[in-house]
Amino acid sequence: MKKTGNVFLAIGKEVGEKLVAITKEAGIELVGVLRRGDIHKVEEADTLICCQYDKIFSPQELSKFKRAINIHFSILPHNRGCLPINWGIWNNNPVGVTIHEMNDKVDDGNIIEQREIDLDCTDTAYTAYIKCCTLTLRMYGQLVRQLVDGNYTSYKSDSSTYSYHVKGEFPNGGYINKDWSEIDIDRFIRALTFPDCPKAKIHIRGIDYELGYYNYRI
Repeated sequence: MKKTGNVFLAIGKEVGEKLVAITKEAGIELVGVLRRGDIHKVEEADTLICCQYDKIFSPQELSKFKRAINIHFSILPHNRGCLPINWGIWNNNPVGVTIHEMNDKVDDGNIIEQREIDLDCTDTAYTAYIKCCTLTLRMYGQLVRQLVDGNYTSYKSDSSTYSYHVKGEFPNGGYINKDWSEIDIDRFIRALTFPDCPKAKIHIRGIDYELGYYNYRI
Protein backbone atom coordinates (compact mmCIF):
# COMPACT_ATOMS: atom_id res chain seq x y z
CA MET A 1 0.00 0.00 0.00
CA LYS A 2 1.39 3.38 -1.00
CA LYS A 3 2.23 5.55 1.97
CA THR A 4 0.46 8.90 2.01
CA GLY A 5 2.87 11.85 1.88
CA ASN A 6 3.24 14.54 4.49
CA VAL A 7 1.77 18.04 4.59
CA PHE A 8 2.71 21.59 5.54
CA LEU A 9 -0.36 23.76 6.19
CA ALA A 10 -0.57 27.54 5.83
CA ILE A 11 -3.86 28.71 7.32
CA GLY A 12 -6.03 31.61 8.37
CA LYS A 13 -8.57 31.62 11.15
CA GLU A 14 -12.18 30.40 10.79
CA VAL A 15 -11.50 27.07 9.05
CA GLY A 16 -7.75 26.75 9.63
CA GLU A 17 -7.67 24.79 12.85
CA LYS A 18 -10.40 22.50 11.59
CA LEU A 19 -8.24 21.72 8.54
CA VAL A 20 -5.44 20.79 10.94
CA ALA A 21 -7.80 18.44 12.77
CA ILE A 22 -9.11 16.86 9.54
CA THR A 23 -5.53 16.27 8.34
CA LYS A 24 -4.58 14.53 11.58
CA GLU A 25 -7.80 12.48 11.65
CA ALA A 26 -6.97 11.26 8.12
CA GLY A 27 -3.71 9.83 9.50
CA ILE A 28 -1.56 12.17 7.39
CA GLU A 29 1.76 13.34 8.80
CA LEU A 30 1.69 17.07 9.50
CA VAL A 31 5.16 18.58 9.13
CA GLY A 32 4.14 21.99 10.40
CA VAL A 33 1.49 24.70 10.50
CA LEU A 34 2.02 28.32 9.45
CA ARG A 35 -0.72 30.58 10.80
CA ARG A 36 -1.62 34.14 9.87
CA GLY A 37 0.38 36.40 12.15
CA ASP A 38 3.27 33.93 12.54
CA ILE A 39 6.74 34.71 11.28
CA HIS A 40 6.67 33.59 7.65
CA LYS A 41 8.86 30.48 7.74
CA VAL A 42 8.38 27.56 5.36
CA GLU A 43 9.22 23.94 6.19
CA GLU A 44 9.92 21.40 3.46
CA ALA A 45 7.22 18.78 2.89
CA ASP A 46 5.65 16.68 0.14
CA THR A 47 2.59 18.93 -0.10
CA LEU A 48 1.82 22.52 0.80
CA ILE A 49 -1.86 23.23 1.40
CA CYS A 50 -2.85 26.84 1.85
CA CYS A 51 -6.20 28.25 2.97
CA GLN A 52 -6.91 31.84 4.05
CA TYR A 53 -3.22 32.54 4.52
CA ASP A 54 -2.35 36.16 3.75
CA LYS A 55 1.14 36.04 2.24
CA ILE A 56 2.35 35.07 -1.22
CA PHE A 57 4.80 32.16 -1.51
CA SER A 58 7.86 32.83 -3.65
CA PRO A 59 8.93 30.42 -6.42
CA GLN A 60 11.86 29.42 -4.22
CA GLU A 61 9.50 28.54 -1.37
CA LEU A 62 7.14 26.62 -3.67
CA SER A 63 10.12 24.59 -4.93
CA LYS A 64 10.38 23.02 -1.46
CA PHE A 65 7.25 20.96 -2.21
CA LYS A 66 6.33 18.26 -4.71
CA ARG A 67 2.99 20.02 -5.07
CA ALA A 68 1.45 23.19 -3.68
CA ILE A 69 -2.31 23.61 -3.38
CA ASN A 70 -4.47 26.60 -2.47
CA ILE A 71 -8.10 26.85 -1.40
CA HIS A 72 -9.66 30.10 -2.66
CA PHE A 73 -13.15 31.44 -1.95
CA SER A 74 -14.27 32.10 -5.52
CA ILE A 75 -15.11 30.22 -8.68
CA LEU A 76 -11.85 30.84 -10.48
CA PRO A 77 -10.86 32.49 -12.70
CA HIS A 78 -13.45 34.98 -11.40
CA ASN A 79 -12.14 37.23 -8.64
CA ARG A 80 -8.56 36.19 -8.11
CA GLY A 81 -6.83 38.02 -5.27
CA CYS A 82 -8.51 39.88 -2.41
CA LEU A 83 -12.16 40.07 -1.33
CA PRO A 84 -13.37 37.45 -3.81
CA ILE A 85 -16.77 37.03 -2.15
CA ASN A 86 -17.45 40.77 -2.01
CA TRP A 87 -16.58 41.15 -5.68
CA GLY A 88 -18.51 38.03 -6.59
CA ILE A 89 -21.74 39.32 -5.08
CA TRP A 90 -21.33 42.77 -6.59
CA ASN A 91 -20.44 41.49 -10.06
CA ASN A 92 -23.11 38.78 -10.03
CA ASN A 93 -20.41 36.14 -10.45
CA PRO A 94 -20.85 32.61 -9.12
CA VAL A 95 -19.53 32.36 -5.56
CA GLY A 96 -17.98 29.25 -4.05
CA VAL A 97 -14.74 27.43 -3.35
CA THR A 98 -11.94 26.44 -5.72
CA ILE A 99 -9.09 24.06 -4.88
CA HIS A 100 -6.24 24.68 -7.29
CA GLU A 101 -2.55 24.15 -7.84
CA MET A 102 -0.29 27.07 -6.97
CA ASN A 103 2.21 28.70 -9.32
CA ASP A 104 4.13 31.98 -9.30
CA LYS A 105 0.96 33.99 -9.95
CA VAL A 106 -1.88 34.67 -7.51
CA ASP A 107 -4.78 32.18 -7.75
CA ASP A 108 -3.72 31.20 -11.26
CA GLY A 109 -2.82 27.50 -11.13
CA ASN A 110 -4.73 24.60 -12.65
CA ILE A 111 -8.07 23.83 -11.05
CA ILE A 112 -8.52 20.58 -9.15
CA GLU A 113 -12.06 21.01 -7.83
CA GLN A 114 -14.58 23.82 -7.52
CA ARG A 115 -18.10 24.00 -6.16
CA GLU A 116 -20.60 26.83 -5.98
CA ILE A 117 -22.66 27.82 -2.98
CA ASP A 118 -26.34 28.70 -3.22
CA LEU A 119 -26.93 32.42 -2.80
CA ASP A 120 -30.24 34.19 -2.44
CA CYS A 121 -31.26 37.85 -2.41
CA THR A 122 -30.69 38.12 1.36
CA ASP A 123 -27.11 36.82 1.44
CA THR A 124 -24.38 39.25 2.40
CA ALA A 125 -20.62 38.86 2.03
CA TYR A 126 -20.57 37.51 5.58
CA THR A 127 -23.30 34.89 5.22
CA ALA A 128 -21.74 33.81 1.91
CA TYR A 129 -18.37 33.56 3.67
CA ILE A 130 -19.81 31.25 6.32
CA LYS A 131 -21.28 29.06 3.57
CA CYS A 132 -17.86 28.94 1.86
CA CYS A 133 -16.19 27.95 5.14
CA THR A 134 -18.64 25.08 5.59
CA LEU A 135 -18.17 23.96 2.00
CA THR A 136 -14.37 24.12 2.35
CA LEU A 137 -14.39 21.72 5.30
CA ARG A 138 -16.60 19.27 3.40
CA MET A 139 -14.45 19.41 0.26
CA TYR A 140 -11.20 19.10 2.19
CA GLY A 141 -12.45 16.11 4.15
CA GLN A 142 -13.41 14.37 0.91
CA LEU A 143 -10.25 15.21 -1.03
CA VAL A 144 -7.38 15.53 1.43
CA ARG A 145 -5.84 12.11 0.71
CA GLN A 146 -6.05 12.63 -3.04
CA LEU A 147 -4.45 16.06 -2.69
CA VAL A 148 -1.57 14.77 -0.61
CA ASP A 149 -0.96 11.74 -2.86
CA GLY A 150 -1.25 13.80 -6.04
CA ASN A 151 -4.00 11.42 -7.08
CA TYR A 152 -6.16 13.96 -8.87
CA THR A 153 -6.67 15.54 -12.27
CA SER A 154 -6.50 19.27 -12.93
CA TYR A 155 -7.30 21.61 -15.77
CA LYS A 156 -6.60 25.17 -16.87
CA SER A 157 -9.43 27.62 -16.30
CA ASP A 158 -11.00 29.77 -19.00
CA SER A 159 -8.93 32.97 -18.96
CA SER A 160 -11.62 34.89 -20.86
CA THR A 161 -13.52 35.38 -17.57
CA TYR A 162 -10.42 36.34 -15.59
CA SER A 163 -10.60 39.11 -12.98
CA TYR A 164 -8.16 40.15 -10.26
CA HIS A 165 -8.40 42.51 -7.28
CA VAL A 166 -5.68 43.84 -5.01
CA LYS A 167 -5.72 44.50 -1.26
CA GLY A 168 -7.62 47.67 -0.39
CA GLU A 169 -9.59 47.69 -3.65
CA PHE A 170 -13.35 47.93 -3.16
CA PRO A 171 -16.19 47.98 -5.70
CA ASN A 172 -16.78 51.57 -6.86
CA GLY A 173 -14.29 52.75 -4.22
CA GLY A 174 -16.73 51.65 -1.51
CA TYR A 175 -19.30 54.33 -2.38
CA ILE A 176 -22.91 53.98 -3.50
CA ASN A 177 -23.85 55.78 -6.71
CA LYS A 178 -27.17 57.51 -6.05
CA ASP A 179 -28.13 56.97 -9.69
CA TRP A 180 -28.07 53.19 -9.27
CA SER A 181 -31.28 51.19 -9.15
CA GLU A 182 -32.64 49.97 -5.81
CA ILE A 183 -31.58 46.44 -6.77
CA ASP A 184 -28.00 47.53 -7.44
CA ILE A 185 -27.83 49.54 -4.21
CA ASP A 186 -29.11 46.58 -2.21
CA ARG A 187 -26.60 44.24 -3.85
CA PHE A 188 -23.78 46.70 -3.22
CA ILE A 189 -24.67 46.99 0.48
CA ARG A 190 -24.84 43.21 0.79
CA ALA A 191 -21.48 42.87 -1.00
CA LEU A 192 -19.83 45.11 1.60
CA THR A 193 -21.55 43.77 4.71
CA PHE A 194 -18.96 41.93 6.81
CA PRO A 195 -18.24 42.31 10.54
CA ASP A 196 -15.39 44.69 11.45
CA CYS A 197 -14.83 45.68 7.79
CA PRO A 198 -15.64 48.92 5.92
CA LYS A 199 -19.31 49.15 5.00
CA ALA A 200 -20.88 50.64 1.89
CA LYS A 201 -20.80 54.44 2.05
CA ILE A 202 -23.02 57.13 0.63
CA HIS A 203 -22.04 60.79 0.43
CA ILE A 204 -24.85 63.22 1.26
CA ARG A 205 -24.40 66.97 1.73
CA GLY A 206 -20.71 66.67 2.54
CA ILE A 207 -21.10 63.78 5.00
CA ASP A 208 -20.28 60.08 4.50
CA TYR A 209 -22.81 57.62 5.92
CA GLU A 210 -22.17 53.88 6.27
CA LEU A 211 -24.87 51.38 5.34
CA GLY A 212 -24.92 47.67 6.12
CA TYR A 213 -27.17 44.81 7.07
CA TYR A 214 -27.13 43.04 10.41
CA ASN A 215 -25.06 39.84 10.45
CA TYR A 216 -24.88 37.75 13.56
CA ARG A 217 -21.63 35.94 14.26
CA ILE A 218 -21.71 32.17 13.92
